Amino acid sequence: MDRTELGRLLADFVALGQREGLPFRIVRYDNEYPGVETGVYALRVVAPWAAGKSFSERMDPLIALLWRSTDRDTRGSIAYLDVSASEAEVVPLERAYVAWEN
Repeated sequence: MDRTELGRLLADFVALGQREGLPFRIVRYDNEYPGVETGVYALRVVAPWAAGKSFSERMDPLIALLWRSTDRDTRGSIAYLDVSASEAEVVPLERAYVAWEN
């Protein structure tokens, strides 16, 4: 699956978040492994309501929304979900790997 198709399939996920009072935007679809096209992506999400929340307080509602609004194949194209309160907090996956390796 490519980014365009995944974005189209995740439109209901984003809309459901808005309806449920948990607005967010998907700001990046990074390859699961930098430089390798596998059709599986790391989603970078900006959710202002996530400020000051713990990991589980950020993730639990979004995972519930994802399961309610997508099918198994769509979820299979998502390696992981990264939730930030602001766009300034979003770290490109390539930089995250470099930091982890050092």
